[in-house]
Amino acid sequence: MIQDKAAKPPFTLKNIRDLYSQYTEETNQPFTEKAVKKVFDETAGQPWLVNRLGTILTINIKPETINSITEEDVEKGLDILLYEENSHFDNITEKARQYKETFIEVVFDGVEYIPGDEEVTGNFQLTAWLYQFVSEGKGELYYESRTGLGIMDIMLIYKGKKYIIETKVKRYCGTVDEALEQLAEKYLLPERVSHGYIVLFDPKSSVGELCTPQKHILEGKEILSFNIGIGR
Repeated sequence: MIQDKAAKPPFTLKNIRDLYSQYTEETNQPFTEKAVKKVFDETAGQPWLVNRLGTILTINIKPETINSITEEDVEKGLDILLYEENSHFDNITEKARQYKETFIEVVFDGVEYIPGDEEVTGNFQLTAWLYQFVSEGKGELYYESRTGLGIMDIMLIYKGKKYIIETKVKRYCGTVDEALEQLAEKYLLPERVSHGYIVLFDPKSSVGELCTPQKHILEGKEILSFNIGIGR
């Protein structure tokens, strides 16, 4: 069976043509060249979108027929794709809420998003990784949620336990001490949680550089800090 998920990098026009030929082999539904080009133009070759559209076109738009799938069918498939509920779009929506100001700048002010930007890339990667624990209703993930004395950066609730995470860009030597005090007194204490986590995005350490987590005890709270390199 053809799966909805496919590996990166983005598909070329030829990749999409070859992939959809597999759909044709299974369903006897040919795709017109204009339909394939339309999919490529609308998705920029993003693998998940290409595969999901292929499923929608053969199952929802033209099921149990050998008629060709046309450019107009792709338009209908896009409408279904844009308004359906799925975890892929939910993840993007959560990130848009978390980084609202950045998204507004990118979409409306013509600001180019640059991979490697230390103010946003680290948090995007962290939240994307954490999302695996809440997909399909297995847990809950909260961003900038208010508690007793402030606003927590991230709180994950998984299997009934709370995991509170403070994130900071490491600018100076006292950054970790500042994060420790903030986490222990403002967040862990009001939430009655004994363990916490600090993620420091360090511009002076290279991406992928090995780092040993550090254990801290403050106000009776046990806190692990992680130094994540984001430098080049």
